This record gives sequence, C-alpha cells and structure tokens, in this order.
Amino acid sequence: MRRHVRPVIAGLLFTFGLWSAQASAAVTVGIGDAAGLPGSDVEVTVSLSGTQGDVAAVQLDILFPDTTLSVSPADDCTLAPQLPESLSFFVFQPAPNRARFLVIDHGYPGALMGDGDLFTCAFHILPEPSESVAELLADRVEVSDDFAMPVPASAENGTVSVLLCGNGSIDPDEACDDGSDNGTSFSCCTASCEFVPDGEASCDGNECTRPDTCTAGVCTPGGCADGGVCTVCGGSCVDSGSSCECE
Repeated sequence: MRRHVRPVIAGLLFTFGLWSAQASAAVTVGIGDAAGLPGSDVEVTVSLSGTQGDVAAVQLDILFPDTTLSVSPADDCTLAPQLPESLSFFVFQPAPNRARFLVIDHGYPGALMGDGDLFTCAFHILPEPSESVAELLADRVEVSDDFAMPVPASAENGTVSVLLCGNGSIDPDEACDDGSDNGTSFSCCTASCEFVPDGEASCDGNECTRPDTCTAGVCTPGGCADGGVCTVCGGSCVDSGSSCECE
C-alpha cells in the first residue's frame, strides 16, 4: 500500500534546511533506465548509494519530455518493499513535465534509509512519442539526516528508450517488423527486426505443411506433409490433435 506524508511535513523540512543547496557529493540519488514499446508502461527505479546509513529524508524532482512520456505519480509510484513501515511517500506532479517525490521518516529518530532501491514509478510511453530516447533529469535533489540537517548529495540521470522494433510497423533502420511474432517460429523476422536468413523454416504456424521457406523476410508455406495420415490432396492442411488431416 502506498504511504503518504502530510504537506505540513514538507514545510517543516523547509524550516530545517532540507531545501538548501548542497556542496560536495556524498549520497548519490540514481534514476534507473527503462525501455518499452510506444503505448506501454515502463518501471523506473530510483536508488540510493553512499548513504552510510544516515538518511532520513529525500526529495527528488524528475524532469521528462512530456511529448514522449507521461506519468501519474499518485497512482503509479510505490516505495521499495524492504523500506521501514514508518517511512512516508509524498508524490505529486507540479507541472506536465515534472514529477516530485518526497520520502521521509516522519517518526524519527530510527527508520533511516540505506543503500539500495528507494521507489519505483511507472512512466507511460505515448503512442506516438516524439523521440526514441527520453532523458530523465534529476532536479531539486535534497537529502537530510535524522536531525533534519542537509546531507551533501548528487544525482545520476536516467533514460527511457522507446523500442520501435516490435510495434508492427517497419520503421527506419528496420528490415521487417511482425510485432509480437518477431523472433518466433511464426515469423521470418528476427527479434531485432532483421530478415531471417533465407532457407527452410517453420513460419506459417501450421505443422502439417513443410518445409516452409523464408525469402527476404517473406514466408512461403510448404506442401502438406505425408505423416502416414495426411497426403497432398489439393486442400488446406490442418492440425487435428496429434495427426494431420486434409480438408
């Protein structure tokens, strides 16, 4: 279940200096990478490193191109399951291309955050994204210790890669694209959207016809295989249980 913190906490942190500028880098807040097809949701994980076990609150804004991605932080973001139950997660979206996250131990002292995953958020790749690689830029990165004092912090940005291979359309630099069939026995197109080498194959989805052939990405079904039951009969071959029949 998602955990929240009341807005008043944010005001308290402001008072104690959580929002002040940081100097040198000690704690690193890292935004992970993700990849997916247009129209799909991808999970981006934010993690901590170099904490030395003294982090009680983290604020992070993630900037992203809203012509490629969208996000609903209140619905699609969750704290890492291994974190203490006393931590609260405050998330909202102050602008179309900005998502803001605040993780805080509101019952301190005691429930400190260490190295590892902090939270995961689902970003939605638009059906017609404007770019193939969307940058996730960290902004307003602030970290505090158990006394609400600022801790030096830096950030590592992430990316969401839009996978065009597999969307069923032949895009630039693709020889073919059979969608979810890419790389399977039902296609003459590989998982990387290149032609399967010309030659014998099993590509029409019918085990009664063989051998099929792939030629420049095009599948040509073979004849009706004679397995003792099925013979070439001028009709269509169908798979009936463990045997082949002609209809």
